[in-house]
Amino acid sequence: GAALIGGVVGWIIARSVTRRLLAISGAADSWASGDLTATAPEKPADELGLLAARLNRMAGDLQQVITLRNTLAALEERQRITRDL
Repeated sequence: GAALIGGVVGWIIARSVTRRLLAISGAADSWASGDLTATAPEKPADELGLLAARLNRMAGDLQQVITLRNTLAALEERQRITRDL
């Protein structure tokens, strides 16, 4: 009986962890394809939740860097055009 209960509880816990890892993996796949607005679920305050929060923060930081780079490129192009005129 105890082995059966332990097996069922273990299966439930493993299923929960697997779902959370798949959700984090899905967000990572979105980031890899350029969608930095995707977020990994970070509800529980455990190791996976902390990992998801850190990954979300990294994706947000990367989005800011890309935005700044694009802004700088546009500014440099305007300055080049101004010099040419």
